[in-house]
Amino acid sequence: MAIKIQTSIGPLSIISIYSSLYSDIQDTIQDISQFVTSLTQESLLIGADMNSHSTLWGYPNDNPRANAMEDFISSTKLHLLNVKDAGLTFQKHNAKGAPDLKAFNWPTSFEYNILGSS
Repeated sequence: MAIKIQTSIGPLSIISIYSSLYSDIQDTIQDISQFVTSLTQESLLIGADMNSHSTLWGYPNDNPRANAMEDFISSTKLHLLNVKDAGLTFQKHNAKGAPDLKAFNWPTSFEYNILGSS
């Protein structure tokens, strides 16, 4: 799902992505890559549940899906927004987790805060 809003510094596209644990992560990466490539003149914010666990976004270890996402992020002009020690955002029965990916390609520097639920 994607939406585009007009901001004081130009358009911002916000993209939400889910990739099942059983889907091919490379297919999803290709989809994201097409968005990033087609929106080179716009700001972009991505929130994604890729079922990938990485120490970069707060998990105790990495899995192969996370390695693929890390390679993709480093090959683009995206910047990771995840805060490593921000804590878990999902808890249900015996499952728990944190967002897999929050990334942006904002054209100018800006400040942001991650709001927690305390």
